[in-house]
Amino acid sequence: MAVKLIERLIPETVGEVATPDGVLSVLPYQITVMVSLTHLGVIELPADSPRFPAVLDTGNNHNFAIRRAQVDRWTGLVLPKLGQVSVGGRIVPLFAANVWI
Repeated sequence: MAVKLIERLIPETVGEVATPDGVLSVLPYQITVMVSLTHLGVIELPADSPRFPAVLDTGNNHNFAIRRAQVDRWTGLVLPKLGQVSVGGRIVPLFAANVWI
């Protein structure tokens, strides 16, 4: 039974995942998880929080990386800026939020 779960989590072929604005391809061996974002002070995930897929990337330099346009389209949140961080050799803004998996 555990093997079947691992096979579903870590696909060996290209797959697809539904997002709030369409379907995207997922590359082989990419693990996707459903996540939500909220403001920092939120201690319980609201039932109506939008959920969207994210690739679980254990090699990421930071906590959670998402394009600003995706945050705007998928959550509608206005998040406070904390500073900046280097991701993949690029300097990108860092925002405060809770990530719910």
